[in-house]
Amino acid sequence: MFDWAERVQKLLTQAEDPSVTKAEAAAFTAKATAMMAKYGIDKAMAENARPVQDAVIDLKKDFENPYGKEHQMLFGTVANAFNCSCIRLRGSARARTHVFGYRSDIETVQEIYTMLLLHGVNALNNEEIWGNAKAFRHAWWLGYISEIDSRLKEANKKVTDDTPGSSIVLRDRNLAATGAMHAAYPHRTQGTVSYSNRNAYGAGKAEGRRASLGGTGVANAGRKGIGS
Repeated sequence: MFDWAERVQKLLTQAEDPSVTKAEAAAFTAKATAMMAKYGIDKAMAENARPVQDAVIDLKKDFENPYGKEHQMLFGTVANAFNCSCIRLRGSARARTHVFGYRSDIETVQEIYTMLLLHGVNALNNEEIWGNAKAFRHAWWLGYISEIDSRLKEANKKVTDDTPGSSIVLRDRNLAATGAMHAAYPHRTQGTVSYSNRNAYGAGKAEGRRASLGGTGVANAGRKGIGS
């Protein structure tokens, strides 16, 4: 695992330790969030200085059922936060996304998405489910994704505010990714999602606040799992 990821994992493990106070846990997760955002922006800045080695690419990614659509939404949220553009494809048995962006940005998205997905699956495995299980899990994932989206935006804004010139670089990279997507899909349509279990949505948002930007943690390893 990369050094930055190991440090993020350690911070989030500390945040999940039941012996720490709420204030200490919040401080650990905030530091992990800032570290992740800075990693993505620093990487983009470094690659922008050597454009011959970096280029806009695209790839199609499948997401396994039964919660492929929710995982697809999580991937799209991370991709949008790190200068990439996505479109959800129809006509496949599995959820499929076509993502556009600079090679280095897509690599960052894959890394962060994987960390967040593992954390989310682990947390949902330990969640007490009530009512319809499928509806609960769907709402939980939407709440989790909503909170992650808010935290990524907040962290990215802080880092760009503190890094001179980064906002212009990131804007240009995002425009390049968006332009490539628009060229491939000139007639796109917007979709909507909904949920019926407000308690599950709230539980997902609460976990998103704890998870911040990933990490599986070890504090809950001994708790009973119920499947995702």
